[in-house]
Amino acid sequence: MKKPNPLSLSFMRDAPAGKRGKTERNFWTVASSGDYAADVETGFRYAQEALAAMREHRMPVMLNWIVRDMIAAGQFGGIEVGFLEVIGQAATHSLAHRPQPAQPPN
Repeated sequence: MKKPNPLSLSFMRDAPAGKRGKTERNFWTVASSGDYAADVETGFRYAQEALAAMREHRMPVMLNWIVRDMIAAGQFGGIEVGFLEVIGQAATHSLAHRPQPAQPPN
């Protein structure tokens, strides 16, 4: 079974050609439905999709690109809230299950 391209998730699109004449990838192309609760659920799904791709392809840097384009889009609504909530849950879960370094004696 062919692995999906990690740079072709449902919320990513090709942007118009940039300064170098090459097509560029926009890592955050979303549109609000106007229903905040539905948008939060959409954000949850997008985050799960992103986390799966980052794990499978060992590309945690993808989160940098997503957040960069999220900021550039200039909006922060339900989709972004849901997305970042799931990312935060994943990060805190990972930290909670990581062995803690030994503390030096006092």
